[in-house]
Amino acid sequence: QGSDTISITRSDMERSQIAVEEGYAKPLDQIWGAFRSEYDGKVIGVDFLDSLSNARYRFRAISKSGRLETVTISAQTGAILRIVGC
Repeated sequence: QGSDTISITRSDMERSQIAVEEGYAKPLDQIWGAFRSEYDGKVIGVDFLDSLSNARYRFRAISKSGRLETVTISAQTGAILRIVGC
């Protein structure tokens, strides 16, 4: 993956920015940096799932072995919550 450019819809980005402003999520760029140091696949898209008690970023990715995966990240801590393969 030569680039760290990721795709997120405008509405997901706007909702994530509101969550950051309200203090229940970290900015995507902070989450992204931590995630890239822990995950070695290629991210092809990002969703933001908002809930005051459980905000999450969901990365759609292709693992190093070529498997399509969904990686769910806590928007509050940046921790990987689960990885589900297809």
